[in-house]
Amino acid sequence: MLVLPAVYWAQIGGHLWWRRWGDPKTTADVWVSAAAVEHPYHLGWLLDDWLDEMLDLWDAGQVVVGNDLLYEVRWLDDHDSRIIAREVFDTDLDQERATRA
Repeated sequence: MLVLPAVYWAQIGGHLWWRRWGDPKTTADVWVSAAAVEHPYHLGWLLDDWLDEMLDLWDAGQVVVGNDLLYEVRWLDDHDSRIIAREVFDTDLDQERATRA
């Protein structure tokens, strides 16, 4: 599982340089690869209550995959995360992070 945080703001009014933006929202962009999953896939963005529920599970070292299958997870350090991102998801972690900054 690869989790990348992202923050976005919705435009609530204005045009061009006088745009007004709403409060920032934090999301988690989640990519999954597991034994019960035939091909790695992008789960999408988790936000609001769903993100809160997933954060609680992740803090407990668990993740839900597919049809509510619960897996134990171990969070990796930055170095190992880069390796897994490249080998499992064929992506450059630094580049992914830069697009979210």
